[in-house]
Amino acid sequence: MATYRIVDPEKAASVVSNPVETLYKEAQLALRAAVGARALDAILEDKESLGAEVREVLVRRGAEFGVAVRGSACGTSSCRRDEGPLEPRDRGREAGPGEPHPAS
Repeated sequence: MATYRIVDPEKAASVVSNPVETLYKEAQLALRAAVGARALDAILEDKESLGAEVREVLVRRGAEFGVAVRGSACGTSSCRRDEGPLEPRDRGREAGPGEPHPAS
């Protein structure tokens, strides 16, 4: 699981049209690239390194458009969310001033 926080709203608005959607697409691309570079046995044996590789890519790409990405080792609902998960249900809906993020 990865969570994100928009740390530079000006950069997020000027570099990409929708930072949430862009980050979600980056997550899909990073996961496809990481999975495609490994044999199935390697994926099943070492899921942690696969997750770490995807998080590393997301941290780097998110920083380019003002979004901080944090990785989390837990996969439960008890994990702390900063702003929201990387999920497509947030598409087309942005939080207004003082309003919590739609995924919260």
